Amino acid sequence: MNKTVVLFTATFPYGTGESFLESEIKYYKDFSKIIIITVSATSKDKETKRALPLDNIEVLSLNGDPLKRSKIISFVLKTITCAEFWKDLIQAINSKGVKGIIDLCKFTCIGEERVNQLKKLIKDKKASICSDNAVFYSYWMHLPLYVCLRTFGTKNITVTRCHGFDIYEYRNGGYIPYRKYLLSNVDKIACVSEDGKNYLENKYPYTKNKLAISRLGILDNGEEYRSNNHSFRIVSCSRVVALKRINYIIEALSLLDNRDIEWFHIGDGPLLEEMKDFAHDKLANTGFKYSFLGEMKNSDVIELYRKEYFDCFINVSTTEGVPVSVMEAMSFGIPILATDVGGTSEIVKDGSNGILLKPDCSPKQISEKIESLIDLSKDNEIRKYRKASRILWNQMCNADVNYKSFVSMLYGLIGVNNG
Repeated sequence: MNKTVVLFTATFPYGTGESFLESEIKYYKDFSKIIIITVSATSKDKETKRALPLDNIEVLSLNGDPLKRSKIISFVLKTITCAEFWKDLIQAINSKGVKGIIDLCKFTCIGEERVNQLKKLIKDKKASICSDNAVFYSYWMHLPLYVCLRTFGTKNITVTRCHGFDIYEYRNGGYIPYRKYLLSNVDKIACVSEDGKNYLENKYPYTKNKLAISRLGILDNGEEYRSNNHSFRIVSCSRVVALKRINYIIEALSLLDNRDIEWFHIGDGPLLEEMKDFAHDKLANTGFKYSFLGEMKNSDVIELYRKEYFDCFINVSTTEGVPVSVMEAMSFGIPILATDVGGTSEIVKDGSNGILLKPDCSPKQISEKIESLIDLSKDNEIRKYRKASRILWNQMCNADVNYKSFVSMLYGLIGVNNG
């Protein structure tokens, strides 16, 4: 039987996001046809297209640019004729009041416009998607899944991954549009963390038999336990936004007595210039060496870790799913200092491969834990943490193991409901 996977993404293979798919898609080789549908790729995203590893991949890309005013009016009218809209309206009002109504209207307007685009694109391209021999897979339990269900209906075999923002309502002000509609109309919900699975199972008991843990993964990039004869080197990697608390890292470094430290931050974001100014005020005259490396392609981040030695990876985010950046660092045996939020504690074991901080930790407490790791490095005890990081990566985050298992599940679902 020829089997097809129809993958709904936000922007992949365009732009730099959804980097895990770069590895995962290599394991789709047993599918006779692979169709990728991007629902949010903007013109800027499309300036960068990543190479795809298989020849049998077709990309259908929707226009993810902001809607023009004329289209907004048209799809607002279509929104209020959507039955699912009225079903979700009470939940929106109860959860967020007027803001909930606005969120629901915006989501529906964008979603229905994307559905309209996709139906027209399929018709114009005469794209053949045989649902009997296909599994429909959304990388996010959010807009891509909505577009999938609204375009192809609810009777197909449909799987969704869910990560962080698309699981926890509190990360969205208490409300996620079409929660019940999305949860009720998928066959399998693949959570990237146990924490996420438990959250959904407790809050939505009817999903219990659909839920599974399917972790993301990092490929094996080799390991090195080189001795470091230089300064204590810290690396962080994240968007420079408020919830990542880069200011806490800077403040913590400024409190350290030990000045033989280097800090490197990978990532861009709206607060980058503000954080550069803050770092200059706090660290410029202290003897610390620091560098903001800006946005880097995932392959370049991996190459940096391969070439450079780092004593510690730090992440003090207020919320997470299972942080990609932590898994990447672990694959190279780098010890982790991270806040105990989301699924972080599933891959960072306090006192084994790193140190966990309380979610509401202060810069002073962060600095104290950095000092603890510095002391361990002086006694070479840090080697134990490095080995443990590598072992835990292999057990929990090995892409070869995790993606083979996930893709096998996708492949096996085809024909189950239709045979």
